[in-house]
Formats: sequence, C-alpha cells, structure tokens
Amino acid sequence: PAGVTYVGGSATGNAEFTFQGYDAVTRTLTWTADDVSEDGTVSYQATVDEGAAELIQPLINIASIDSDQTEPDEADSPIFVPPDHPPP
Repeated sequence: PAGVTYVGGSATGNAEFTFQGYDAVTRTLTWTADDVSEDGTVSYQATVDEGAAELIQPLINIASIDSDQTEPDEADSPIFVPPDHPPP
C-alpha cells in the first residue's frame, strides 16, 4: 500500500511459485505457478516510508489469487504505523 516501499530483490518463491516482478505504478508483486499441488509460501520485504504515520491508518496490504484451479480469492492485512514520538 501507499506508505510502504518494496525492497527490490527481496521477493522469494518456492518449488512451485516463481517471482515474476514488481510493478511500481500499480504497487503489485506477481508470482506465477504452472500447477499448484501443495501449500507453500512466498515472501518479500518492505520498508515503512517517512510520513507513513500521517496517512489514514491502518494501511491495508491486499493479497489476491487468480487461478484456473480455484475460485479467485482475496485477503487483506492491516498495517498500523504509529506516529513518531519525539525523544524525551
């Protein structure tokens, strides 16, 4: 979501999923698989942008699946960025 930045080169796949790339315009990471026969995990790293705490909270990260084997599905993960606290 806006307020976080993908760390280039940090995306990983597994035996079935291959990372295809990141689209900076749509802020979308894409993995593909020819066939999915078992549960698996993909991952990536992101950094919190300066000023992210001033955006409407929580920031919402959305994951979706588009497959010929299953119905489309989507899930979201809220990310709360607390306001910066000045040093004591």
